[in-house]
Amino acid sequence: MILRHLSVPRSSQLPFLGLLAISFILLLTRAEAGPLAPEQVPEPLKPWVDWVLFDKDERACPHLYNAAERRCAWPGALDLRVEGKGGAFSQTWQVYRESWISLPGGDGRWPQSVLIDGEAALVTQRQGRPVLKLAPGTRRLSGRFFWKALPETLPVPPDTGLIDLRVDGNTVPMPDREADGALWLRERSTRDGVEGNPDQSLELSIFRRVVDDNPMRVITRILIEASGTPREAVFRSPLLEGAIPLAVRSPLPARLENSGQLRIQLRPGRWQVDLTTRFAGEVSELRLGKASRPWPDAEVWVFEGRAHLRLVEVAGLTSVDPRRTRLPPDWQHLPAYRVGSGEAMRLKLMRRGDPDPEPDRLALRRELWLDFDGAGYTFRDHISGSMTRGWRLEVDPPMQLGRVLVAGQPQFITRLSGSNKEGVEVRRGALELVAESRFTGARQSLPAVGWDRDFQQVSALLHLPPGWKLLTASGMDNVPQAWLQRWTLLDLFLVLIAALAVRRLWGWHWGGWH
Repeated sequence: MILRHLSVPRSSQLPFLGLLAISFILLLTRAEAGPLAPEQVPEPLKPWVDWVLFDKDERACPHLYNAAERRCAWPGALDLRVEGKGGAFSQTWQVYRESWISLPGGDGRWPQSVLIDGEAALVTQRQGRPVLKLAPGTRRLSGRFFWKALPETLPVPPDTGLIDLRVDGNTVPMPDREADGALWLRERSTRDGVEGNPDQSLELSIFRRVVDDNPMRVITRILIEASGTPREAVFRSPLLEGAIPLAVRSPLPARLENSGQLRIQLRPGRWQVDLTTRFAGEVSELRLGKASRPWPDAEVWVFEGRAHLRLVEVAGLTSVDPRRTRLPPDWQHLPAYRVGSGEAMRLKLMRRGDPDPEPDRLALRRELWLDFDGAGYTFRDHISGSMTRGWRLEVDPPMQLGRVLVAGQPQFITRLSGSNKEGVEVRRGALELVAESRFTGARQSLPAVGWDRDFQQVSALLHLPPGWKLLTASGMDNVPQAWLQRWTLLDLFLVLIAALAVRRLWGWHWGGWH
């Protein structure tokens, strides 16, 4: 690689730029620590706990097994009375931590005279919805609506599952709602799909995806078909024995009780609830407990192995054709089994690890910036693909790692005993890594990779500061923006002919200058 320097920055700027670069690297190399329990905080720092956790402490909320989706307020049934000139609503909320609560209503149908436990409340707006802040405890909200004519729909928060609706004094047994929560106050002129069954009915289909990872994970998918009036249903524990809940994802208000039971605020329609769990330690058997209505007598499980961790043989179950089941399409490529009440999936260990793993399949996409004074480069490497051989990535000197993110999470940069290479531990097969590093070697000779791995694909983008130009670069398949690569053989031939002609007419010094 040949770089031409057209102008040199003032020497007085270099100390400042160096200090700025060092400060930037120090900021990038800071490590993030995991949260500590209050009793683990050192004594000198305990007085600051309340200050640090201000507006962040969610320990008072029921544990819904997903820190990103904790529900710190649980809604009760919404009592709604509407008529031609207005309406009124009331609702009880169980609040575990000071929270913002959405109210029914929206643009043109804003709630008025809102009360909290009989006292006037201040309603504000967030993303076009009326909201107010509630303190912990059991709170009863009430308010009124005023309009000139009964609107067709009224916005209702999607996390409110139970609605007791009366229109002009008549009870609506099955309120009609859209997916975004909009509640129909007047009967639609046309309806999509089939009219709901007025009888109370409930049908469940259960599918489980067993991922033999470390730790083992089980994704339980519950398909619900409900008709009748909105209601709150409590199901037996959907957890397998020894399972530890991680996350609950549901379009309806749902939560796991301390007893393990699943509580859902149902309304007519088809719904999907996903429950993710994990197991502590090695698992050799998964047993399905006794079923009770409306839980089905049999479930369909699929098994996703991890041959690079261990090879197991599934025994004790009857295989089924996944294409003849209601399994999700992205699950149908896995072996499927029918699991009846009381039956168990036994995992017979055949081998640990993979003695002959497939080669790594990695791609490197690099951006590099040349310093103003040309003394070094700053690299930003994006590494993606799969790693099957080894669990560590290291850089070769003189590259120096400054910051590494794996799947968006900062990683510790370490150096093994007896080695001068810096690197990070990678404990997963699929890899998405971003690394920022420094190179202070010769600027004319850069490492094509710089990592201790082979890559199937490598690309680089060079950023030059003002006053620098890339003349040419060798050792690469394609360098489209280099100065020399912009010239064709014909261009060089014409310049050579012109130079020889000028030299012939006016002398060699004129031909060389030309």
